[in-house]
Amino acid sequence: YTFDSESLDKQTRLLPGYQTFALPTFDLVDDATALARRSFKKKQGDNQQQAEKKITSGIIDSSIPSLVSASSTNDKLSLNTPNGMQQITPELYTEVAKKMKCHSVLALYDQTHSEEKKKRKASCKDRTKSWLERCLVLRKDQDCTTPLWGALSGIDADDSVNESLQYLSTKQNELAGVTLIGWHHVNSREERMKLVKKCKDSFRVGMGLAITSASNLQQILDAIEFGITTIGTALPATWARASKAFVLDVGSGDSILEKISSSSSMDENGCIDLSREKYARDSSPLLSGCDSCPFQNYTRSYVHHLIKANELLAEIILFGHNLHQMLMLFQNLSPTKDIVANQ
Repeated sequence: YTFDSESLDKQTRLLPGYQTFALPTFDLVDDATALARRSFKKKQGDNQQQAEKKITSGIIDSSIPSLVSASSTNDKLSLNTPNGMQQITPELYTEVAKKMKCHSVLALYDQTHSEEKKKRKASCKDRTKSWLERCLVLRKDQDCTTPLWGALSGIDADDSVNESLQYLSTKQNELAGVTLIGWHHVNSREERMKLVKKCKDSFRVGMGLAITSASNLQQILDAIEFGITTIGTALPATWARASKAFVLDVGSGDSILEKISSSSSMDENGCIDLSREKYARDSSPLLSGCDSCPFQNYTRSYVHHLIKANELLAEIILFGHNLHQMLMLFQNLSPTKDIVANQ
């Protein structure tokens, strides 16, 4: 299998000012979950709605660990993609990342589900170390100067985390930062905070910390409060697929959580579900009082109509709106991280 690429800026026509980050995938466990859900729904045939209810209730969760266990070998990482299972080696990954000309690159990593056996977790940890070593050597051979980030996986077990942190600390002068793989799967806020503190105590001052995914708005606010410098999330797309619009007013100085709790229409993420019938005759814009949003010409009733008609345009509009509001949220919070801590 070979792959050739031009720079990411040319592929995506990104406007100046954006920072790009190359990584093999956001989360291997989430990929396996998505594959399991697609397979489950496909088997249900015409009963798609019943299948979706079963998925939401967690009936198929037991199939996830086995999917992750079968993922990789010592030489190749297997990825669950929309085009099926595909494998990539550290050599190919390093070559592709260099051609993409991103501002940062995450080293190839393996990941396990929390319920997997110790032997599989140990293999995952050793494999991630080995791939980082190979990436470092390959980058020197290819004269690649793009900042490299290391991966901290297996974060559900203290002994594994401590050993991995000790290893990564010996490589910190060669790394721009460390990415906490699967941080959003950690059960409690206290455990996530404890993990970030361990990382800060293990590395030099100014070492970058990143997460590749956040499951909800609370985790994003927690990440900012804990000092995570790079936050990855697919929430704008996830909300759009669920017919939800992110309508939290991120521009005001009031507490974010207070605004959500005081609203009867928003859910815990600051979203409204436009598939509900009460929006059928709502002629107000997606977010009232926001002149900067490029999607203000679309009313809630119009998007509701698109959703009911199963039009793809509904998801496109909601994704664009949600992404804009998420970017505004980060823009407002990043210069004053202490505000979030006070909230």
